[in-house]
Amino acid sequence: MTYRFSLFIFFNTLFTPVYGNLDNLPPALEWIELTKTDSIKSSYSQITILELEKLIEDSFTNKDSLGAIKYLNKLGSVYTNRIDYQNSYESYWKALLLAQKLGHLKSQTQSLIGLGILYSLYDRRDEALSYYQKSLNLSKELLSHGQIDSLYLVKNFYILAVHHRYDHQIEKAESYLDSCTLFRNTAIETDMVKAERGYLTSLKGEFQDAENILLSLEKKITESTPTYLVFFYSLLGEMYLDWENDILAEKYFIKSIQQAQIHLSHLNFLPTNYNHLANIYTRKKDYKKANQLLKTAHELDTWLYSSLSPNNKYMLEIKDQIRIAEAKRQALLKEQKIQHLEYEDQLWFMRLIILLIILISAIAGTIHWGFNLKKIHGVRQNELEEKRKLEVAKNQEILAVKNKELTNTTLQIIAKDELLHQVKTQLKTVQKKDAKPEIRQIINSIKVNKDMSWLEFENRFTAVNSDFYTKLQERYPNLNPYDLKICALIKLNFTAKEMAKLLGISPESANTARYRLRKRLGISKEINLTTFINSI
Repeated sequence: MTYRFSLFIFFNTLFTPVYGNLDNLPPALEWIELTKTDSIKSSYSQITILELEKLIEDSFTNKDSLGAIKYLNKLGSVYTNRIDYQNSYESYWKALLLAQKLGHLKSQTQSLIGLGILYSLYDRRDEALSYYQKSLNLSKELLSHGQIDSLYLVKNFYILAVHHRYDHQIEKAESYLDSCTLFRNTAIETDMVKAERGYLTSLKGEFQDAENILLSLEKKITESTPTYLVFFYSLLGEMYLDWENDILAEKYFIKSIQQAQIHLSHLNFLPTNYNHLANIYTRKKDYKKANQLLKTAHELDTWLYSSLSPNNKYMLEIKDQIRIAEAKRQALLKEQKIQHLEYEDQLWFMRLIILLIILISAIAGTIHWGFNLKKIHGVRQNELEEKRKLEVAKNQEILAVKNKELTNTTLQIIAKDELLHQVKTQLKTVQKKDAKPEIRQIINSIKVNKDMSWLEFENRFTAVNSDFYTKLQERYPNLNPYDLKICALIKLNFTAKEMAKLLGISPESANTARYRLRKRLGISKEINLTTFINSI
């Protein structure tokens, strides 16, 4: 959430629930109309602007300067709450100048905090911190003289804790919260201090502890300070958003908006709440609702802070009344200040030019480096691809040589078996003419074992073509062992006659086996069977 949306909550409440359908949330125009009538009372302020202006006028008439300061500070707070920053600024400055004239330090502390909040609303953080520190220093001075109780400093410490929390200075924020407890002279913290401490806990990633702290405060805050619920529910929404719980985040952002509508207070929380809801609905892919919410957020932000808004033109050119008065009395100092600002502008411009040159050089260098890196990467990829191709070609050559050797070996086995068969046949012819026992013994010793021949072939084939059978069976699981034998012989470019000799079948049976294999593989006659099997 933006820093400007929470700074004036605690200060305002010191001087001063329903979770429904998203479709019931008011559009931007309705919010704007709600703030236009000066006679409207809200839960935040049970007195109207017109009534306050009458009280201020009466105080001046009765020469009650302290009363006028009190009501001017109150009016500034109401105007801030109602998004009328110009009138708020004027009210606080009138109160501050009058309090300085009277030397009333306590009233000055309130005006300074109010002005600090206005500066913070436009992210002028250094100026805001300066006003908060001035207020704290005056409060400490009053405490040292016994003019105020230590409890009075709590609002100073609280506002500084919030300021440093938005600067992501968690330790400083916790230190100021500790001071809130210390200066109350009790270990019991206020609900708002507890809520801030709970949210700081969530920023440290301790979401469960933060949830326990914050949810335990809801009932008490609802009963004691209902206008603070606008801020409180927004804190819960932020916590659940960081906790990546969009459902509960949506719930509490809607509740925050509804509390702003009920109490007509702290309306400057609206743009951030609508923006968060738009992001949640974008993640839900409900782009229509997300677009509506984003449009409302943009219109409210424009109305609150844009220079196009007549409500804000004045605030974009905030004038420090004390400095103007000083400048009128010291013309020379003013001229020096203007010259210094001009020098700062020139210095800033030169820094910008240098920064742009550095940025452009860095971008150009990055592009050049990226181009070279891509080029080098491309060259390396080409080298690797060439190396891979050479490796594949080499492996294919080795495989071809080994398959050729295997083919030759197999053919030799076939020739051997055929020779043995011929010898055995001739011996049987001789035996018919001369039945000597020695001839029968030789015939019986000659055995042509086709199964052993095939087993020897298959072992050698698998050693060379290790994954051939695996790939073949993965693509064609319906092939039987006999089909696998035929595929192996075809891969080695065996003829039907050579296949027949190795398998112990006729050449016609070998051709029939090839024909059946084509059908099982689902290939036509136009496709070369040997080429097809070698491609597997």
